[in-house]
Amino acid sequence: MDSSLRAQMCLQTACKDIFELAKSYAYDYTDKVYDRKVSPSEDDIERLGVLEEPMPETPSQPTEILHILHAYGSPAMVAQTGGRYFGFVNGGAIPAALAAR
Repeated sequence: MDSSLRAQMCLQTACKDIFELAKSYAYDYTDKVYDRKVSPSEDDIERLGVLEEPMPETPSQPTEILHILHAYGSPAMVAQTGGRYFGFVNGGAIPAALAAR
């Protein structure tokens, strides 16, 4: 890995903004998960087409990547918060286990 990329990664890790954004998206998901249908709609699946693009030549902004994953990926996921999810077989989850995950 070249030193400039490593330096960028170290700065992003040190400032913690990316982790705060991930935390806010996780809270948004858990706040809304019980109001969602279990399986995604066909429209949600179709919107995943936004992810079909050529591999970028240069690094992307991590906040933009998280935004795309949250905006398009989260709605296309099976709505569940259990830590023991195996396809359509669900186990239970308590808040402490979910937070640890």
